Amino acid sequence: MTALFPPPSPPPVGIDENTVCDWLADSMPGAALIYYRGHLGHDRMPSTKVLPEHLRRQVADVASRIRLAAEDGRVFLLQQRHGANDFSYLAIKATGDSKRRSRR
Repeated sequence: MTALFPPPSPPPVGIDENTVCDWLADSMPGAALIYYRGHLGHDRMPSTKVLPEHLRRQVADVASRIRLAAEDGRVFLLQQRHGANDFSYLAIKATGDSKRRSRR
């Protein structure tokens, strides 16, 4: 099987918004980043209490930053399923050739 982009690196320990911004600025088109592993929609909710509050907030901030980059056309979002409620969330850097969408 031929990969269309380089295999992603494992998620860095303590990935935060600054790490994401640095990756967005420095990575080449086609680069992949695993920004979370687990069940993002569930784990980032305050009511689930899956993570300590400071980590939950960090995960939510990273996910929001990645979502904004996707809305701007800077990354493509993918998920890789490992098992029940176990996913890797990937951001693939776009080429940068497309025009960014305006926010409403």
